[in-house]
Amino acid sequence: MRLLTAFLAAGLLLAWAPVRAQGFREAEIEYNRGALLLEMRDWPRAVFAFTKAYSFVQDARYLAGLVKALHGKGDKEKAVAQGELYLERAGGSPDPDVVAIVAALRNELGANTGRVDLFLSPSGGKLTLTSPDGRVQVVLNSEATLIRWLPVGKTRFEYEKDGFSAAALDLDVKAETAATGAIALARAEGPARLQVESNVDRSRVLLDGKEAGVAPLLQEVPAGDHVVQVWAENHLAWTGVVDLPAGQVVKVKASLVPAADTVRRIPTPRLEVHRKSRFWRMSTWGWITMGLGVGTLGGAGYLATVWSAKNDETAKAKNKEEWTRLNDEAYPYFLMTLGTGIGGGILAGGGLLMVLMDKGDDLEDVAPFEMLTISPSFGPDGAFLGATLAF
Repeated sequence: MRLLTAFLAAGLLLAWAPVRAQGFREAEIEYNRGALLLEMRDWPRAVFAFTKAYSFVQDARYLAGLVKALHGKGDKEKAVAQGELYLERAGGSPDPDVVAIVAALRNELGANTGRVDLFLSPSGGKLTLTSPDGRVQVVLNSEATLIRWLPVGKTRFEYEKDGFSAAALDLDVKAETAATGAIALARAEGPARLQVESNVDRSRVLLDGKEAGVAPLLQEVPAGDHVVQVWAENHLAWTGVVDLPAGQVVKVKASLVPAADTVRRIPTPRLEVHRKSRFWRMSTWGWITMGLGVGTLGGAGYLATVWSAKNDETAKAKNKEEWTRLNDEAYPYFLMTLGTGIGGGILAGGGLLMVLMDKGDDLEDVAPFEMLTISPSFGPDGAFLGATLAF
């Protein structure tokens, strides 16, 4: 087991080496691009290049370039936050330019403001910050970690996201002191409300395949994903999947298209799929195996006949030397007869077992098709979906 573990570890290391080398090359390309953009004072593109390089390989050099680009862009809060991270990872010989930038920003921001590290879960929501002076900041699509330098005093953070219950947090921000907080939202509970509208009056609405009413429709439904279908006579059906967050109203507007032919009932998809396997069934392989076994047993019978004839000759030997010679000639036929007999029996028995075990339902699980083409056609009785499979 230890030897197997060692081989697996060595294989993983060998497989990881070229991947890491490729990532390093990509990081160096982005770093050189960022350095060139930094000289050109193209701050936004330089920030993007250094961020991309650091995402490939967490090298302090890439972080130093990012700090310079952020400082040039005027994003002081992110510049000092990334600068402090750089100083932690740079070791004993940090970039003097980055050291100067961080020191200057600390003096500038730390006099009347304090740093706040806020951790948000899940990310991507709306964050509202209310400062002690009443100033309100709104951050959309917030990242998981938010770093801000805010005025000294009590600051309120309100975080919300669709499908989750909103939450708030109060932090006392102090000068030259980092405040840390976290907001974790819980999934909202309770039903959602679905509002369905259509460009055709009195269109029928189906929810998850069941009649829900006619449009316009406003109905409470369980939160989650639902299939909504809207249909009107002589029109093609509209179908969509809607995500309904708990406690919220989701509006769906269906634009129905007139059908080429008269349609008097709601189209019901009927999918006829005929799959032809490119593999043989288990019973087929069983019959083949049984045939090989019977053939092998036939060979064993022939070898047994030869061995019997050799034994008859040995029994008629006139002296010991002749008996020994004839017996040595007969012995290999005995071994071949024994081996082919056992092998033929195993093949025949295994083939019979395969035939008996075949339940006939494995055709639906094998030979996955490569492409499924569905072509709808419409008639007076509804819609018909024709399926063509390509193997």
